[in-house]
Amino acid sequence: MQLCGQIDDMNNTDQLHPIDEEGPMENSVSSRTSQAMNGNKQFKDRTSIEDFEIIKPISRGAFGRVFLAKKRVTGDLFAIKVLKKADMIRKNAVESILAERDILISARNPFVVRFFYSFTCRENLYLVMEYLNGGDLYSLLRNLGCLDEDMAKTYIAELVLALEYLHSMNVIHRDLKPDNLLISRDGHIKLTDFGLSKVGLINSTDDLSGPDVSSVLVGDHQPTTDAEQRAQKRQHRQKQTAVGTPDYLAPEILLGMTHGPTADWWSVGIILFELIVGIPPFNAEHPQIIFDNIMNREIPWPHVPEELSFEAYDLIDKLLMENPVQRLGATGAGEVKAHPFFKGINWDMIARQKVAFIPSTDDEYDTSYFACRHAWGSTDEHINVPSNEYDDRSEASSMSCGSSPHSCDYEEDGDECGSMEEFGAPLSVKYSFSNFSFKNISQLASMNYDLITKHNEDPLQSSK
Repeated sequence: MQLCGQIDDMNNTDQLHPIDEEGPMENSVSSRTSQAMNGNKQFKDRTSIEDFEIIKPISRGAFGRVFLAKKRVTGDLFAIKVLKKADMIRKNAVESILAERDILISARNPFVVRFFYSFTCRENLYLVMEYLNGGDLYSLLRNLGCLDEDMAKTYIAELVLALEYLHSMNVIHRDLKPDNLLISRDGHIKLTDFGLSKVGLINSTDDLSGPDVSSVLVGDHQPTTDAEQRAQKRQHRQKQTAVGTPDYLAPEILLGMTHGPTADWWSVGIILFELIVGIPPFNAEHPQIIFDNIMNREIPWPHVPEELSFEAYDLIDKLLMENPVQRLGATGAGEVKAHPFFKGINWDMIARQKVAFIPSTDDEYDTSYFACRHAWGSTDEHINVPSNEYDDRSEASSMSCGSSPHSCDYEEDGDECGSMEEFGAPLSVKYSFSNFSFKNISQLASMNYDLITKHNEDPLQSSK
């Protein structure tokens, strides 16, 4: 993958809301940044990939890759999601990435990942978010197999609060799974990856089911509740690298029907089952069998209460109601929070409570907690950051891309995706990403406040 050089951002100087980068805003965010600014005769007031040192890859998904990166001026660590424009257009995912950015810009919740920057170059789109060093729940399950109910209860309670917040914003996530629940350095989870999220009630024919299953040969399927069979399934799942199975999708989504927030509550039931048992309830070797299991509600229930408490069983059972109107959560998150499974949970204090698992890393660059479902290719490990590759042209006549103020030769359609010959027939629609660049001032200020607070609370660090 090729990471491009400096860009120009939009012309907007409103500081009361998350804004773009036109204007020297960073001096209001960090004293370290301010000092660096004062040392530069010509302060570059736009963010680009050249402002970051790419350290290593973290994860890879269907629409892009995520890298650990360090901002050169401040030394702060971030996670940068890199998406190829050509891939976004070819996969008809332009609206999805724009929706993801807009949701991240608006989100302000302790259980939702924080977003800081978005910018572009000629080939790529970039989303810069906070780096959470604890990996994700998928990686945790791969290491532990399954979790005890108390540990699972805390994670699910935090997920419930995240969904309560998102649904209050009229946002439906639609892609809830352990991979998208990141673990922060204090052990609490944060929801990420809003690439499939939508706003409001959806009459959808989107294909969210993953790989084509039309040619899959379905063998004999014999659901079982035997503990040894489940253990074998857990071991097999831990070795899997494929992604895209419909394990977590609600029936109404699979059927392309109108769906709302209750589709997310279905996924919560699936995740809770997987955290406690070690495998999703409808898991099978082939997607077509998973489809059949979901539609027929074939659930291999563990023994109750020996292997699964009655409260957990009842909650999962009510979250996995086939009829969305009858599903727990249909009237809001309140009825989910009131379920007996969450007895003892202090909903107002959960973000400050200690958790069972706190990541312990060798250093700040340690990404060992992440276990990617996708196999990394050789091109994923090496990144080139070429210069003189630009996209947005808001001040092309006055801003320098090189040593000379006018050294850049911008094409007339410099922010469009260019030639699509490699994808066959030419595209009938060209996409402009000129309004993609953004700088989230309030979240940057929040991050720096957290750093200052942590510094002041750590006398050992303060004395250094």
